[in-house]
Amino acid sequence: MKLSNLSSLNPHYVKRIGLIFASLFIALEIVAKLTGVIDEIDTSLINLYILVSMSFIAFSKEKVDDERSKAIRYFSLKLTFGYLMFGIALIYAAESILDTKINIELIYIAISSLIVYSIIFYLASYFNPDFIFKEETKKNVKGIKFIVGIMIFIGFAFLFNIIRTLIGF
Repeated sequence: MKLSNLSSLNPHYVKRIGLIFASLFIALEIVAKLTGVIDEIDTSLINLYILVSMSFIAFSKEKVDDERSKAIRYFSLKLTFGYLMFGIALIYAAESILDTKINIELIYIAISSLIVYSIIFYLASYFNPDFIFKEETKKNVKGIKFIVGIMIFIGFAFLFNIIRTLIGF
């Protein structure tokens, strides 16, 4: 077996299966919220099914999986993973600084990042933007400073939360 035949991505037909199941579970959750059944059932299992179905869509090959689609997939996954981490960090920092519980479940952030991935991937596949295929070789000092700044902010929020818990105010 050649090493180039090994891939961690699902076959291309799994994308259709994931799309069918994600649509089905999203429709079920919308109908349950509109009819008021949502109070009686736990939606965490439905959200888990939506997340798994969306991951089938995100981590599947294309029918013709060439270098262009791999570059677009890499760009889309890199961008949406950054959005996912930023959303989780923002929720955590806001909860620790404001000392209130924010009623946003993290699974909704994960599901929305996979939906954003699908939108970015298909729009980039259709419009074929040039900036995706131009890989920068220089160091991005501004980006590194921004990421370090965010990490320091989250660290201070975490430290503030620990000190406030120890003092008890």
